[in-house]
Amino acid sequence: MVTKQRQASYDSFRILDVQSWLPTFGLWCGPGWSAGERNSQLTEEELRARPVFFYPDGRASQVDQICKEHDLDYFRARGARNEARLIAEADFNLSRKLLRLNFLTLPRVEATYATFMVFTFQQKMMMINLPKIGVDLLKRRIDRLTSQIAKKITGINGLVYSDAFGNTMTGSAFMATVEGLAYVLRGVTYTRAGDGTSYFNHYRDAYQNLYSGYSPEYPATTSAYVKVWVDGTVSLVDGSRQMQLANPSNGGAAKPRPGDSVTPIPGSGQDVGQPRFFWNGLYMFDGRKWSYQGPNDFEAWVCVADECAAVPRTRP
Repeated sequence: MVTKQRQASYDSFRILDVQSWLPTFGLWCGPGWSAGERNSQLTEEELRARPVFFYPDGRASQVDQICKEHDLDYFRARGARNEARLIAEADFNLSRKLLRLNFLTLPRVEATYATFMVFTFQQKMMMINLPKIGVDLLKRRIDRLTSQIAKKITGINGLVYSDAFGNTMTGSAFMATVEGLAYVLRGVTYTRAGDGTSYFNHYRDAYQNLYSGYSPEYPATTSAYVKVWVDGTVSLVDGSRQMQLANPSNGGAAKPRPGDSVTPIPGSGQDVGQPRFFWNGLYMFDGRKWSYQGPNDFEAWVCVADECAAVPRTRP
């Protein structure tokens, strides 16, 4: 794939780019891998003319064809005024095309790689694209693919893929119940040849989804995750900072009134009847307390079920 991007930023947040954690496949799949070349400098016309990977029996790789189309979409997006949106569209279209494939008819190695791609690009859309272009524009489209994505990655546990450069990706899945709450945790470990190991995971229970990524090559404070609550709240967490990207009113909860005074109580989200604390704007943590840094009329919401109240801004 054409892109060489390793991380993205949103309002000074540093977010790991999970797409950079994919090995290569065929002639077009993998970061910095296009037309069988590393960091190709070919023109769009030259890229378009280059073939995809063919198996010895004469079959063209369907996944490699999808990667080629994705590379061309990235090429056209580069430098455009709406680059972030075009890249998000390209990632969404790649995911949609992958989900249309019958993995059972693909060669085993290709089906394995495609499974990792589906998982990885779901992470990328949630952790990178969504904060960049806005929740309302992208999340509804991703949500429509959720059930299809879940079906494609059901068998990710125990999958292993290695490319020609010695990079290896392994999948895992774990399901359990804690205090009556059933959850599933799926993860991928990407070991780059001579360049360390990265991890990214998706946690899901009845009340929340967590999309997370971590790479030791960056300081620990740059590990990031996106939390999506069942009521529509979406928060970006990066080290000691959190930013709310969508608020509870998106999910039908009553909009809080600025000036209402309540005590914020962080909640686990395991019980919808317990108070839950939602960030509103940008906050910083100094090791003792969170302080407000954003431009909103109130600092945060506390919600119990569908009722919310606002914490007023603290002024010095």
